[in-house]
Amino acid sequence: MRRLGMLVQNLLDVSRARNNRFVLECERFALDSLVREVCERFEEHARQAGSALTLEACPRVEVHWDRLRVEQALGNLVTNAIKYGAGGPISVRAKQWDGAVVLQVEDRGIGVREDDRERIFNPFERAASGHRVESLGLGLYIVREIARAHGGAVEVSGREGGGSRFTLHLPLGAPEGEHG
Repeated sequence: MRRLGMLVQNLLDVSRARNNRFVLECERFALDSLVREVCERFEEHARQAGSALTLEACPRVEVHWDRLRVEQALGNLVTNAIKYGAGGPISVRAKQWDGAVVLQVEDRGIGVREDDRERIFNPFERAASGHRVESLGLGLYIVREIARAHGGAVEVSGREGGGSRFTLHLPLGAPEGEHG
């Protein structure tokens, strides 16, 4: 039942994003608290997949974002790392840089081919990995739309030694046209 609820929520988010109705409810909160909570929530799931999930670094900085949406975006990135991380270690880190916060989720799994790196952020798209992973291909699209709604961006790169590094850039200032 929980999976069905998440599917419906994802489909609603896709509809909102496509109709430019992705409303943000911004509030002030401590970034390190949110990142720690997300890591703790997914720690057991990662362990069951054979992965160690580690929070490597996170600055103590107060941000003014939609907390639930940023939590959703980071959770989607961690979920993907667990799915595609091939049981290897997963690291999460954040840093403050040049008026923004950079959140990174890194795995040592199958990676994303260079020619798939833009396409995977489109709705219903997945990388051609050859691995059978249950997914509709909505999570990264939703991450991208959450980043855009905040005036930020998301990107993926390969990691030396294999795997992927997803980087979410979010400006420290309140998003333009913010609601809430």
